[in-house]
Amino acid sequence: MDVIDAWSRWHQQPLTLPRKPTTEHKPLEEISRTPWLGLVVNTVAQCMYVDNYISAVDAGAAPEPGPDGVLEIAEIDGPWRTWQANRFDARQIAVHRATLTYGQSYVTVLPGEFGGRPTSVMRGVSPSKMFALSGTRDCYPSSWIMSAFITSGAMSLPLKLTCSK
Repeated sequence: MDVIDAWSRWHQQPLTLPRKPTTEHKPLEEISRTPWLGLVVNTVAQCMYVDNYISAVDAGAAPEPGPDGVLEIAEIDGPWRTWQANRFDARQIAVHRATLTYGQSYVTVLPGEFGGRPTSVMRGVSPSKMFALSGTRDCYPSSWIMSAFITSGAMSLPLKLTCSK
């Protein structure tokens, strides 16, 4: 992952030149190092930004913004309230960029509270700091994560995943 990260940030290693490079090889090697991966990630990530959510269930009950044009999170219900309470307007960008750069990214969702109401706590986790395995068990669909480990320095902490039938 470090190699991919270096290429996405334009910090890749210089290319290996032939033993007897010509005068053209060195300038070509220098201009050949370009941040194409970073450009692709930035361009596509801009199109993945989520800035609103309306479902058929709550479309008619959407609260109106106050006189100052601001909508309080306490007035929002449903999935969009969870999104807003976790500040995922800003945090989603890191998740999208990691998905596009590394081919995977993770969001942990744990129970929590916001404004005195139960709310899921969502946090993006870099794929360089988390490893997850999916598979099949009696109660999990094959695409669900069965085991996950978060690394912190030299430690690897398993996440406990439970299944209720």
